[in-house]
Amino acid sequence: MGPIAYLRMMQACYPYLKSSGEGRVINFGSMAGIMGLVGYGPYNMAKEAVRALTRTAAREWATDKITVNNLLHRQRTVIV
Repeated sequence: MGPIAYLRMMQACYPYLKSSGEGRVINFGSMAGIMGLVGYGPYNMAKEAVRALTRTAAREWATDKITVNNLLHRQRTVIV
């Protein structure tokens, strides 16, 4: 799922979260954006864009009592 899909889903949910008086958005990211995996340029870029979107929405939506977080899962992988 690309960053535009995250953005559109968040935009669609925002009015409902705001009208409820509080809410949570949890986006799923990847360490790839932070680490910059070789050969995965577009994927790295997309995941870093999700992080930026999450940080921005967290700051903008905090006044409406909506928290926005990015879950970065990490799996230890041994490369041979």
